[in-house]
Amino acid sequence: MGFLLDRAKSIYCFTNTLPSIHTGYSKTGMSVQKTFLFSIDFEEFETLPSQENFRQTPLPTLAKLLLDFLKKSQMVTTFFVVGKVARAYPDIISAIFDAGHELACHTDQHNTLNTLDPSKFRVDLEHNRAALLSAAPRAVVTGFRAPLLSLTPQTSWAYNILADLGFAYSSSVLPASNPLFGWPGFGTTPRQINGIWEVPITLGSGWRRSLPFAAGTYFRCLPMRWILKEFERSEKIASPIVGYFHPYDADIHQQYVLHKEMVRTPYLNPLLYWGRKQTIPRLRMLVEIGFVFDRYDHHFKKTRTYARTEGNERAFL
Repeated sequence: MGFLLDRAKSIYCFTNTLPSIHTGYSKTGMSVQKTFLFSIDFEEFETLPSQENFRQTPLPTLAKLLLDFLKKSQMVTTFFVVGKVARAYPDIISAIFDAGHELACHTDQHNTLNTLDPSKFRVDLEHNRAALLSAAPRAVVTGFRAPLLSLTPQTSWAYNILADLGFAYSSSVLPASNPLFGWPGFGTTPRQINGIWEVPITLGSGWRRSLPFAAGTYFRCLPMRWILKEFERSEKIASPIVGYFHPYDADIHQQYVLHKEMVRTPYLNPLLYWGRKQTIPRLRMLVEIGFVFDRYDHHFKKTRTYARTEGNERAFL
C-alpha cells in the first residue's frame, strides 16, 4: 500500500513519540516538505431553535485540546473564525494568535454565501474582521473561508468584495459536486480570480475523486488505509494537501441533534458524529509519518507565491 501506510502501521504499533524533523525525500534524493494545509473552522455546532436543551459546543475545552495537540506536534495552522464566536470568546482568539496561528475570516454570523448579497456580505465581512482584530490587534487578517464551502459560480461575486477589502486569498471551493455546495468545473489547483487566490480543497482519486479525504467528516469516516494512500499520492503533487476541521470534530461527548444545515439532507447528519474519537489520533498519525501542518500565509511565503505588502494587506506574486 506504499511507504506511508507501512510507516503509519509501524508508528501506530510501536511508538507514541513525535519526531523532531518533519521532512521526506523525493525520488531524486532531494529533501522535500510534505505540507498539509490543515485548518480549523472555528464555529459552533448550530442546530434548530426547537432544540432548546442542546448543550452548546464547549469551545474553550475544544480549543485547548486542539492548541495542545498543535503545540506538542510543533505545528501551526490557520483558524477561520466566525465573528460572533470571536466576540463571545475573545480570550480564546487571543490565545490562538499568541500561540503562533493565523487568524482568518469565516463570516460574521456563519451564513452561507447564497443567503447574502454583495452589500450584506461586505458588511458581514467587515464585522468579522473587526471582531478578530478586537481580540488580537496585532493580527494580519487577509484570509477567508465561506461557510460550508458555499463559494460557487453563483456566488463568485464574493471575490470582488474580498479584493476591495484587501483580502489576499480564499479557501472556499469544493471543486466537485456535493449535496450542499460545490464548483465541479473549478479545477484542483489554486488560481487567481479578480485578484484573490482561491485555494480549493484537495480531492481523492479514482472513483472517490469527489471526496475531500483530508477534511472533517470525510477524514473521520473514510477508511484510514485509503486516506493514507491518498496522502501518499497527493504528496507527489506540487500543491499542498488542503483540508479543514471543526472543533466539534473532536467533541466526543456532544448529544445527538440535527445540524441546521442538514434539514434537507437529514440522512447525512449521523456522519457529523461518526468517528470523532479518531480525529486527534488520526491527525497525530500524519504528524508521525512526516507531514507538516502549516498556516496558509506561511506556506505561500515559503513557496515564494505570497508576499507581505503595506498595512493589513498581502498579495500573491
